[in-house]
Amino acid sequence: MRIKPIAERVVLVLLSLALSEGLLRYVIGYKPHGGPQQYAFKNTLPKADPELGWTLRPGSHKTADVGERGPIVINVLDDGSRRAAERSPEAYQSELIFLGGSFVMGTAVYDEETLPWIMQSKLSDTRVRNFGVYGHGGCQSYLRMKRLIKGESLAPNSTFVYGYIHFHKTRNRAPLSYLWRIAHASQSQNAQMPRCLLAGDDLTVVYPVEISFPLIFPGFVYSTSIGTLLADAYYSYKSSDALTSIEALNQSVIREMNQLAREGGHRFIVLLETMEPDRGESLIGFLAKENIEHIVGNTLPYIPREMVAVDNGHPGPAMNAKFADMLLEKISHLGG
Repeated sequence: MRIKPIAERVVLVLLSLALSEGLLRYVIGYKPHGGPQQYAFKNTLPKADPELGWTLRPGSHKTADVGERGPIVINVLDDGSRRAAERSPEAYQSELIFLGGSFVMGTAVYDEETLPWIMQSKLSDTRVRNFGVYGHGGCQSYLRMKRLIKGESLAPNSTFVYGYIHFHKTRNRAPLSYLWRIAHASQSQNAQMPRCLLAGDDLTVVYPVEISFPLIFPGFVYSTSIGTLLADAYYSYKSSDALTSIEALNQSVIREMNQLAREGGHRFIVLLETMEPDRGESLIGFLAKENIEHIVGNTLPYIPREMVAVDNGHPGPAMNAKFADMLLEKISHLGG
């Protein structure tokens, strides 16, 4: 009978899968995504936005990160910015507006440990606003800047600071691999975000790019390292075309942000918070050639270990204080 050989093969396959799972999870350290429930604390924080994909929801949001004083709470104002002071100055001559992703927003740090808060504590006649949003890239920062300049009465001669990390280059194109990671962090398993593209030398924006991920075997994908690896590999492969010419696109996005700020009578500064070892110099060269003000805050592709936040990845209070000192030197004309 053939039942016995078939059963032996099934057992062999199962043993191989179990061995592979153990190797991936415990030796290599490739952990499963864990599914939407693992990221439930984030589901109160994002607010759907038809243009930006998501912003921060006004209110107080308790996160899964725990600092020296207990759970870290992110307090968001009515305009969608994270609180940058106990009380903003009632009279101010200019505004200092931060744009970027989770590094600017301040993942795993208390409100008063964020870079914008530290800056506000040192600038008495300037209103500081923190529009950093976790997961955002340059394309979303560009659109946020456009919204602020065209939709609000900003103080004259204000300054925009774009907190750049090298991951933003990929996010600008909204590749399927990134949408997949955003989707698995949401209860709906959907992802929506704008996509910046180059049409010749012109920057165009397509939004929203919306993707749904109906998983046939969600339990397998979310709870096993093998399932997660296969999903990551598939969506990375599907994203290969979207990741071409990301250097030129990244430069175009930054150039457009600089031009937009200048046309509105404002100042624009790029704060380089992380850089790729092999491409950081070319980016600095581009910024210098275009006469775009910039600060080399960190030449590494990661935050130094002694300066990370409690989640071991984002800037901690010491790193944010260092960034603040650099910015203060750059924008000393704003007063204090």
